Amino acid sequence: MLKILKPIILFFTLFFINYSLFSQFKNLSITSGISTISILGENPGAKSIIERDTTKEPIYGGSFKTPQACFSFQVNVGLDDENKFIVPIGFEYVYFNAMERIPAATQLTVYLRHSISVPTFYTGFQFQFMKFPLANVKAYAGLEARASFVQEGVFYRRFYYHALDSSFIYESKTKDAATRFGAVLRLGFQGEVIDPWFVNFSAAYGVMNLLGRNDKRGELLTPLTNFETKESLVFNFHLALLIQYRL
Repeated sequence: MLKILKPIILFFTLFFINYSLFSQFKNLSITSGISTISILGENPGAKSIIERDTTKEPIYGGSFKTPQACFSFQVNVGLDDENKFIVPIGFEYVYFNAMERIPAATQLTVYLRHSISVPTFYTGFQFQFMKFPLANVKAYAGLEARASFVQEGVFYRRFYYHALDSSFIYESKTKDAATRFGAVLRLGFQGEVIDPWFVNFSAAYGVMNLLGRNDKRGELLTPLTNFETKESLVFNFHLALLIQYRL
């Protein structure tokens, strides 16, 4: 738990230390809300934990097949009077969680759960390239550099024996924690609800582990190293719906 809290504490400490610096800018706002992240392509992190098709190459996947929930907090620093050029500085807490149910035999069912927490810091540059008259809506595009702190995961296995109505439970840690550096391209819209409140919706495409990959550790978001010889790039698609408050 302490390992997870450290990046969060670090972010808010740096934010409050630099608040006096941020206050020198006229156009300053904060955004917060829920976002999602999806793994794209054939990355093992999005494949089943147990591959049941014997014709395919054996692998222990991460099972993160669906969009995963994130909490986001971001400070937006405007660089000009019209607020066209913005530097976002943010923190995102991603919680990857997946479950599988496998009928292993007539009287045996296996329940699997795999979870990983990934606190992420990011900063970048955004440009508002279009303004619509309705609800003061602005369209923007941006590029972000991201540092992801992949925590030790948890791999839970429950073997349920129907005839005995009993279970055997085994829970273990997965791979060691790792730090990866990536990038994201973002396109979004910001619309005014009632000044100073805004809604910020965006979609983004990126890669989580552009730098820092370690083939000895295996794939980034899988529970076991069996059958793994490298760390593949993890491509992501992000959707975010945030509430923005102008300070």
